[in-house]
This record gives sequence, structure tokens and C-alpha cells, in this order.
Amino acid sequence: MWTGADGDHFVFLTDGGTVESLENAPILFIQPMDFSDPYKPVAKNIKEFLALYVQLKELYLFEWLPSYKTEEEFLQHYKDVFEEGILEYEEEKNIIISAIEKAIQLPKIEGVFSYMKELKGLFEKRLQTLKEEYDVD
Repeated sequence: MWTGADGDHFVFLTDGGTVESLENAPILFIQPMDFSDPYKPVAKNIKEFLALYVQLKELYLFEWLPSYKTEEEFLQHYKDVFEEGILEYEEEKNIIISAIEKAIQLPKIEGVFSYMKELKGLFEKRLQTLKEEYDVD
């Protein structure tokens, strides 16, 4: 899924084709112009990705989620940067969210900040394993 800016897009992480179903593949947010951190883990699978979108109502929050140090920082940034835009397009977003919820039974994700921190840790461990396996830095 392409966001329309700077080549930013979301992808399924298939681990070299070892994931048997895309329904179980983790979702990454790729930002090719962010040279220091182009790969951001955003969800364990597509249903959790959609559940996060339904809760947060903003795709570009996925750019920031892995970088927040505290939940308070996340909540404040959400309020300062995203809340006004979300309210401005609330009607359109609610149409999309309603269609998603009608079509797919989504899990409820409690504690978005904790979820993202756990996911980031899992992703970093996987990257380290791959680096060791292929002897790269």
C-alpha cells in the first residue's frame, strides 16, 4: 500500500517466502527517504494493522510509533500533530473504518504504545539474527 509521499509504502514481511499466508505476515512501513531508519515494524499481521488504523485513524502515525520513548510522548504528539487532521477528515475516515469493520473481524489492541514497543523489540532481534546469519553489519 502506497501512501503517496516520497515512495513511502507498507509491505508484508514474508521472510524470504517462508511465511505461508500473508494473513500471518508482519507489516512494515518503508520510508526510503529516511536513510537512518527506513524500515519500521507496524503490526504483527494484517488484521492487527487494520485494528491499529481503526483505533488511531491516521496512517502516518506508523512513521512515528516505533520512535516514541514514553507513552506520554506518544499521546502528546498524537494530540499536537494528528488530532486536528483526524477531526477534519473524520467523516471520510469513518466511512473507511466502517467498511473495514463490516468486512473483517478485527482484534482489539489494548495499549498501542506497549504493542509497538514489543513489536520493535521483536523486529530488532530478528534483524540481529539475520545480520549474524549472513555476517553483515
